Amino acid sequence: MIKKLILQFIKVFWWFIGHLPLQVNLWIGRVMGKLGFYLDKKHRDIAIRNLTTAFGDSKTANELYVLAKKAFENLGMNSMEFCRLPWLTEKNLAGYIECDGFEDFKKAYDKGQGVIFLTGHFGNWELMAIFYALKGYPVDIIVRDLDNPVVDEFIRWV
Repeated sequence: MIKKLILQFIKVFWWFIGHLPLQVNLWIGRVMGKLGFYLDKKHRDIAIRNLTTAFGDSKTANELYVLAKKAFENLGMNSMEFCRLPWLTEKNLAGYIECDGFEDFKKAYDKGQGVIFLTGHFGNWELMAIFYALKGYPVDIIVRDLDNPVVDEFIRWV
């Protein structure tokens, strides 16, 4: 019962956020990311540890701390952009993102053998899928289940 209530709350919040102006969305996302950074010690420590592994001694502890905080802010902004996805159209998407290399994709796709995009979890990769789907291309995404089953159910619903 609680799971269903939480899911309904998330859906209402998502609908509301999805209808706010983009700059408001991004501001809310940045604030939520900062809150997450300061309140979620477990994931903050994981982020800093991963950045330490990636950068080694090339960055100071303070630089890694700032970079981790910015990553949380970016995740918050991506989350708020995610709320806008169902209301994106090919027309309004054109003013929202810029696609480099579309002609290269089209040339490869027109050969009739399909195209596979491999991407890391950088930025808002979901927009790439929306971009190509709105242009009429078939899109499939392979993901793992999220750790939080309520959020996982919501994401799959969207």
